[in-house]
Amino acid sequence: MDNNIFDIEPWLDSDHYQISYWLDYSKTLRISYGFYTIQIWENDELIYIWSDYNIDNYNLSNKILTQYIELLDISQDDNGNITSKFRCIDVEHELQISKLVNNEFLTKDHAIGAYNSLIFFSKLKLTNISYKLKIDELIEQTKRIIYNIIIKKPNLWRLLDVRYNLMENLIYNQSNDIIKFILNSTEETKKNAKRNQKLHIPQLYDWNGNIRSNHELLIALKENNIEVIQQITNYYSCNAIENTGWMITLTRALPELNKKLPEYFLFLRIIPVVGEYIFIITFLISKVIPYFLTMMIMVFGFGFSMFIIFSNAAILGIKPQSDEYQFSNITIQQKIDSPNFFETLEMVYLWLFGNWDDVKNWDYIPIKILALLASFFIVIIMQNIFVALMAEDISTARNYSVIASLKSKTDYIIQAQYQNYYYLRNFGSYFYLNTFFIL
Repeated sequence: MDNNIFDIEPWLDSDHYQISYWLDYSKTLRISYGFYTIQIWENDELIYIWSDYNIDNYNLSNKILTQYIELLDISQDDNGNITSKFRCIDVEHELQISKLVNNEFLTKDHAIGAYNSLIFFSKLKLTNISYKLKIDELIEQTKRIIYNIIIKKPNLWRLLDVRYNLMENLIYNQSNDIIKFILNSTEETKKNAKRNQKLHIPQLYDWNGNIRSNHELLIALKENNIEVIQQITNYYSCNAIENTGWMITLTRALPELNKKLPEYFLFLRIIPVVGEYIFIITFLISKVIPYFLTMMIMVFGFGFSMFIIFSNAAILGIKPQSDEYQFSNITIQQKIDSPNFFETLEMVYLWLFGNWDDVKNWDYIPIKILALLASFFIVIIMQNIFVALMAEDISTARNYSVIASLKSKTDYIIQAQYQNYYYLRNFGSYFYLNTFFIL
């Protein structure tokens, strides 16, 4: 194996020690040891990266005095397996390089190494470091490794997320594209009718059984990451239909979310399309109010007519029929009191549900005629009108609900873009005035 020098950590000064080894005779595979990372390259593609990222142990400045990664030994056995031993912050590590260069054999080391390196590079970009374009290239190469792991080994990623809470640091470091890929991968799995594998599962407790002090939504709110807030809330609301326990993990985040971004609180609906049904219900209520008013007038009219007859039963010489029960030495007769006005209205209202018991007790032709008219107008005509109205109005309400949804989204887009338009307009006016004075 030839010993060569490669600039694998371009943000460091040129005098920092970096070493690389070829892993094959054709010189297509090489492993490089730097101050912060260990990288394995196949031609110009990064296939493995290792970093023991710890924010408390790293000084992300150009003046680095301590070497964090120290190569101890690299050897090859009789079977051609290459092993590397190194020390990082007084802890010795060992890499089975022959397994790492096999893209079909993705392991926990691939995932954790790429994840830690991505977090490290993201923190590095926030400092006053040089060569940020080259750091961006390393970030994209590292993301490609993570995408490859998520696609080929989704179970591995999901278990590592449960164990190490990977999502939390991804939000901290604004890795929105990876977060979106993780959350959308679950939806793609559903659409393809495969086994439903959720790559991210919310957790109320950490791996040690302690209640988590923070939550994904709280972190996104703290970082003002609107895109991630929308992605996570939509992800939770869609999956809470099958896993209602997911919403328990949001108990601490909901008050803050409602306080800071009340419009995004709507994404946490248990049923994602409930907004459509809410609009349909409110639309139908507004449309059937005249119908109910007409129905109440008819009920009031028939009820008042029945009340007049019941109130003057003694004058008309009528009385309700009562049941009598005779025993050997006693006779029991049912006593029927004449109802007051509100009880009469209740009696007429119950006719809608087929309750005609109070009418059967009266053997009086006008009462029978009023009951017959009420059954025709209230029960037959008005209820069929109600069914016809519902059929037509529901179809109209569904179309209006789609329009209302699109209008709401348009309002949010306009509100979000107005500020940018305002600044551009002021900039354009400033540029125009200065150009005028120059001319």
